[in-house]
Amino acid sequence: LPDAGSAVVASAPAVVRSVRAAEATEATVASFNLERFFDTVNAAGVSDVALTPAAFETRLAKASRAIRESLRLPDVLGVVEMENLATLQTLAARIGTDAIAAGLPDPAYAAYLVEGNDIGGIDVGLLVKTTPVAVGVPRVEVVAVAQEGLTDTYIDPNTLQPALLNDRPPLIGELVVHYADGRTLPLTVIVNHLRSLNGVADETPQGLGTIGARVRAKRAAQAESLARLVQGRLTARPDERLVLVGDFNAFQFSDGLVDLIGTIKGTPAPADTVVLASPDLLEPDLVDLVDAVSPAQRYSYVFDGNAQSLDHVLVSPAALSSVSEIAFTRGNADAPETARNLVDSPARISDHDAAVVYLRATPPDVTAQVRFTRLPFVFNPLTRVSLSLLGVTNRGPGKIVGPVHLVFDDLAPGLTLLGASGTIDGAPFLTLDVPALRPGETWLPLVRFANPGRVPVTFTPRLLSGRF
Repeated sequence: LPDAGSAVVASAPAVVRSVRAAEATEATVASFNLERFFDTVNAAGVSDVALTPAAFETRLAKASRAIRESLRLPDVLGVVEMENLATLQTLAARIGTDAIAAGLPDPAYAAYLVEGNDIGGIDVGLLVKTTPVAVGVPRVEVVAVAQEGLTDTYIDPNTLQPALLNDRPPLIGELVVHYADGRTLPLTVIVNHLRSLNGVADETPQGLGTIGARVRAKRAAQAESLARLVQGRLTARPDERLVLVGDFNAFQFSDGLVDLIGTIKGTPAPADTVVLASPDLLEPDLVDLVDAVSPAQRYSYVFDGNAQSLDHVLVSPAALSSVSEIAFTRGNADAPETARNLVDSPARISDHDAAVVYLRATPPDVTAQVRFTRLPFVFNPLTRVSLSLLGVTNRGPGKIVGPVHLVFDDLAPGLTLLGASGTIDGAPFLTLDVPALRPGETWLPLVRFANPGRVPVTFTPRLLSGRF
């Protein structure tokens, strides 16, 4: 009831906003909670909803439009709250049909989903783009897809007995993105949907404790289980590009009850700042890319008027080095419920906005960009000296993997370059195997000279050739 005389102003309709198109050197991984995406069948044993054929058709049309237009057909899509594999396959086929009708390439999405334990009949899945980039080479090669933790348990504090840990167990996809020029980008995508915040602060008595105590214990146990899973993979393969996506049902910061994201990242909140603390189970830490989103856009969900991030993208150090951007689509979290009836709009297909992360593959071979830096040194009048007189700095977008060929012009008379590979225009040169240098990194090669007496060490280095 507004106060008498107050002006009531309606806000502008929610804007549907797409993410940008990926560049030629980028691959995209997206995460989309499709909000209880059910089919027309009343499945036995779960509390699903059987949609009418017309309602199912509307949901297919809107989801297809959202994935084609808002997400721009990502290479890999982690799907949350999908009923079963058949429904996900139906959606994949519909996206392909609609893409062709719209004059777009068919992404030829392959669908992957393994049934979990959720009483509501929802699971996590993967859509993987398999459009050929060369004869017999799909855009995304699927090495393996496996579910993790289907039968894992935790100790329910209210019964002191084991209870099922994961309603929607993580789904792990080991993938390789292929490019037409032969480059590859190996990725491991883990799709997640952790226990919700419902009841997390409910102190209603239950068994030996409270409802909230049970919810907090389960959320903490799920976070710790996922952290251990990641630690095991990074211990076996420190260079694995891990990308964790999905609806984590947690903020990017500690909520003071359970620090779910901090635990998964390897940066749990101190025990004196949280009701139920978790140990640090991960080294090296993951990075939550949501932290890089501008504050005004740092949300994927709106609950009781509060914009918040529940959907996250966590990456390992190796994956972080490939990340170029993260962005959220718009048109769901801010949209009114009435937009669900708009068949020709992707708005409100879900109550979550989708996250899309861009990962850049190493560019094909191009001329290396390096800078030589003279370093100060104290001359030692020995007949043979070893000096680090210059640095090689990678100023390009990809790794320098060597070798590089350095020419030493203007070498002081009487000074001999040891190990010279030959001469160019009368100047000696060295062929050096440069270690893999990431952009911005510098390497200090050891240069050896034969120096009879006190000859000043002077020269002008220049790059003859080098490749990424």
